[in-house]
Amino acid sequence: MRTRTVTDEREREAVADEYQREGYSVVADDPLTLESYDRGSLLAHTVVFFTLGFWTLGLANLAYAWYRQRKSHDKVRIEVRGD
Repeated sequence: MRTRTVTDEREREAVADEYQREGYSVVADDPLTLESYDRGSLLAHTVVFFTLGFWTLGLANLAYAWYRQRKSHDKVRIEVRGD
């Protein structure tokens, strides 16, 4: 988990909005925590299905989605610096 420190509440909201535009979702509010992950693109799943899917009955796609979610998971905590 990464921590991003900001100077005030206004900057905290601006940074949170920026992360949400990038696809992060809010997990907790105090301290503000956002997370992001993906399960692979449609093209990648299509390639996996046509190369391995016929023989694994789609289980290869599930394994690939699990792998992508684990590999791409990112969590960010935004804290206001207390001066």
